[in-house]
Formats: sequence, C-alpha cells, structure tokens
Amino acid sequence: SPAIRLPASLFVVGHISRDSPGKEQKYMLGTDYQLTVKSLCASLLDSNVLVQRNNLEIVLFFFPFYTCLDSSERAIPLLRSDLVQILSAA
Repeated sequence: SPAIRLPASLFVVGHISRDSPGKEQKYMLGTDYQLTVKSLCASLLDSNVLVQRNNLEIVLFFFPFYTCLDSSERAIPLLRSDLVQILSAA
C-alpha cells in the first residue's frame, strides 16, 4: 500500500550492509521473487520522490548493471523480462 512504502524503503536502505555484496543479503528481498519485482515496480512508480529514490538505491545495490553480463552475480534469479520491467518502471 502507498502509506507503507516510505517506511519500508527506509527500513531496507537502512539495513543494507555496504560491506557485503547484494548476493549475500538476498534474504532482504524475500523468497517470492515475482512479488519482489511487482513491489519494486509499484514503488518506482510512486508519486513520493523519497520512495522513488530509496527504491532506485535498492535496485542499484541488488541489481547492478554488470549482473546482466554475469548471471551468477545476481542477488536473485531474474528473467530478462523481469529486468526490463524494473528498468521500465524506473
């Protein structure tokens, strides 16, 4: 829901450990990867700029661009269509 997006995004951004790669912290994204993609897309389309900024930070941390070249580096297994959907929402 829109009311919880800002606190949720602040929680995730605040608990990301910059010392560990996203692959080791994938538990923060949950186990239902399709729900993760839908949630990220909805948050990136939110009218609140702070929600958008926090979610862009999450996307860049957990889905860095070099993972398109090496799929073994991805935090969670995503299809090409999932990446296109996330980037289109951004």
